[in-house]
Amino acid sequence: MALSKHELQESLARAVAAQTPDVLPNVLRRVGAGDTVGVEAAPAQPNTLTFPLDAAPPQKRRRALRWVVSAAAVLVLLLGLYSGFSYVNGLDAIVSFDVNPSIELQVTRAEKVLAATALNAEADDILDGMNLENVDLDVAVNALIGSMLKHGYISANKNTILISVENNNAQKGAALQERLANEVGSILNSNAVDGAVLSQTLADDDRLRQLAGQYGISLGKAALVDLLVSQNPQLDFAAMAALSINDISLLLSSKQTALEGVAYSGQASSTAYIGEEKAEAVALAYAGVVRSNLVSIQTELDYEDGRMVYEVEFATTAAEYEYEIDAQTAAVLKQETEPVEHPAQTNDNSGVAAGPLTEDEAKAIALQHAGLQQADARFVKAVRYQKQGVWLYELIFMDSHSKYRYLVDTNTGNILDHYIYQLGGGASQPAEPPASTLPQPASDNPPAPASSSSTAPASASSTPAPAPENPAATPPAATGTISAEQAQAIAAGHSSVPAGEMRVLEIKLEKEDGVLVYDVEFTYGGTEYDYEIDAATGAILDWDMDEADDD
Repeated sequence: MALSKHELQESLARAVAAQTPDVLPNVLRRVGAGDTVGVEAAPAQPNTLTFPLDAAPPQKRRRALRWVVSAAAVLVLLLGLYSGFSYVNGLDAIVSFDVNPSIELQVTRAEKVLAATALNAEADDILDGMNLENVDLDVAVNALIGSMLKHGYISANKNTILISVENNNAQKGAALQERLANEVGSILNSNAVDGAVLSQTLADDDRLRQLAGQYGISLGKAALVDLLVSQNPQLDFAAMAALSINDISLLLSSKQTALEGVAYSGQASSTAYIGEEKAEAVALAYAGVVRSNLVSIQTELDYEDGRMVYEVEFATTAAEYEYEIDAQTAAVLKQETEPVEHPAQTNDNSGVAAGPLTEDEAKAIALQHAGLQQADARFVKAVRYQKQGVWLYELIFMDSHSKYRYLVDTNTGNILDHYIYQLGGGASQPAEPPASTLPQPASDNPPAPASSSSTAPASASSTPAPAPENPAATPPAATGTISAEQAQAIAAGHSSVPAGEMRVLEIKLEKEDGVLVYDVEFTYGGTEYDYEIDAATGAILDWDMDEADDD
């Protein structure tokens, strides 16, 4: 039913009375006194609306007042409508999604997208051709996650996403964070991705916002990286900012960094890397140490010199080892070995400080390095002697296939030199190693200390690793071509696999890049080994180990 003009004016007047101070009595008082009623209290200007009340009849004055009241009511109504529109459709929250692409959505109270911003080049790919303005937030989230899956930024190997919500209303922000985390998890699962979701609510922080702008990431990713770096000062913010959220999540987990204020569901995928178990196997094989003889071992995923690496630290009773293994290629990048210090003791027979190792302990160290049990070896010589102030055990022992000779420092338990050669036919070596390879007791030159620190050249692929600290077979010094049996022995020694127990798959001589090399492939204990050995020098050019095929 349409309102009459009079009813409309009364309705508007009531609206004015409800929304504005009651100034009407004051206006009527001024009218009764013959004052001028204007928009401003200042002296009348050319654009000031005035009513000369003494010149107008009472009826016109009432109409003028009603007109003023009506106009004011319409203005208040328009302002109210505008305020309501702004309240519902103005900026209410900022939601960011980080994988490696970083995308930021500005969201209204009605959960419509005001704007979608790509914060780095990868995000440009995700938003290419997408117009999310005025789109429902849920629809926009589905579109973004779908595009990340399509472009390969989310996959089985990189399954982690970070969701960050910035809202002045903490309670509302937390509710939105939880809802979006559940929604994204469902989207990933429906696309056959076992996803991991990190989510957090944020408060505005000028320092973090400056870092986010500097590195082209969201405020949410800046907050997460800041948490990681603050508890691990050896890490660099710039390097961490360039990593994917999946790698950051793996580092957080490996370093057991507390995620205060961050909710976590699912588990970050590590399938792109070799894993801790294989990293440890590579380090132990390289050092020639048997796992059963370890005192301790600890492995941690880390980031060094632009790559993800496994840091493997382990110890025996004789030495402590630190290895850095490329997390993708299994290449040995660094290795350090330090002898375990033992307090010196006096030898009653000679009066010379001979060190704490007994003969049995020295034998145990040599057997451990050779990968043999006591019952499998027969010792033919065990002599302790001093050479230029260093006390040594010379140990020679045999099993059914090989003969072993070790020099062990009695003070440190360090293996100073050793040699292995085959007995009988087939893969046989000379009856005694060359004099230049095996120091003799009468020599004037003392054995070199076994503690070392070396760094292998960086490589993006499985590149040749440096020779082990104490290789189980020393390459021939001659420049002529070594035999296939010698190449096999060198590979066996480096891998700490007893030569008589390996199952040889192939030994072939071939030329690679103009260099003659032996390709030696064999299996032992469920592991397959592949070695490339320089046929002229006996140097190990490349090696790899993997799980053996069942057949």
